[in-house]
Amino acid sequence: MLRLTWHPTDQPPLLTADSVHLWRIDSSLSASFTAQQHWLSEQEQARAARLVNPQGRRCFVRTHVACRVILAHYLKTRPEQIVFAAGQAGKPMLVNPTLPLEINLSTSGDLALLAISLGEPIGIDCELLRHRVDAVAIARRMFGAAEVAELAALADTRQQLSRFFEYWTALEARVKRDGRGLGAHRQPEPADVIVTHARPTPDAICALARRNLPPPSAWHTLCLNGVPAKLYCRI
Repeated sequence: MLRLTWHPTDQPPLLTADSVHLWRIDSSLSASFTAQQHWLSEQEQARAARLVNPQGRRCFVRTHVACRVILAHYLKTRPEQIVFAAGQAGKPMLVNPTLPLEINLSTSGDLALLAISLGEPIGIDCELLRHRVDAVAIARRMFGAAEVAELAALADTRQQLSRFFEYWTALEARVKRDGRGLGAHRQPEPADVIVTHARPTPDAICALARRNLPPPSAWHTLCLNGVPAKLYCRI
């Protein structure tokens, strides 16, 4: 499976319809990102306030502030001026963007990935492989008979977990692409939807789903960590 290499940058490259930009947002972002919580919408701030764990709350704030910082560069605006709304199927979308950006965010533990596509809805899901789940029990509820049988036949726990998360991230990425949610995961979708897996870190797996998804050679894997001040101070 492809292992992603992350490239720190203070200016995202050109986004085209034939490429995908994938950003890794590190939880060790500078404290200035927490201080910019007022950039978030009332809904985002309310979600953050409902998080009981202080570390989880800080991570949520930094991740969502970072998303605004990143998107502000594409949209040529200030991070706090970006407005989000729920689409017809409930998927977060940008309101009146200057570019037809399609976005999707996934978090797992201290890992956060933001996928950006031009004009074509995209879905992403990431999972830390160290998370323990009852793979076969979940598979019986969510996957087909062939997948259940394959997982049940794997005696090695690590191998079973890895294979389970391949199926799970693919399912999540697909339903996040069009916002239909897990409850509608068996609904038909366009035949040209492609799902590709990768390893964003050694202990995690991610899946991207998009119609006519470009090959990984056309992905730009970018890292915000280490250059937050440059990114938002130059706007």
